[in-house]
Amino acid sequence: DVVAVAFQIIDSSGHGCIDQDEFVQMLLKMLHPPTTQDLLLLQKNLTMVQTLLAEYIQRASIRHQKLEAKLDSLRGRQGSAESTRFGSDRMSSTASLETREAVQQLLGEM
Repeated sequence: DVVAVAFQIIDSSGHGCIDQDEFVQMLLKMLHPPTTQDLLLLQKNLTMVQTLLAEYIQRASIRHQKLEAKLDSLRGRQGSAESTRFGSDRMSSTASLETREAVQQLLGEM
């Protein structure tokens, strides 16, 4: 619908209603179409935004890779700690079995 599209264009704030300033600004823009200079300035600004966005994405990607590496390192430490804990549990259960057997031998000798 043409009216709906026009409304979306005029509603530059995106709030779903048009205030007086938005209406006047859009009316003036419609009465005075952009010049070649305006379009070139717009292109320059879009290129600048594109460059900034690409740099941001690159920094975010590097940050993500570093966090993944740290997470992998922490997972490795956690795995080592668990195997050490389980190993010491096995050792303590073996030690308690040996202690129990030693106590039974002593009682048997009495």
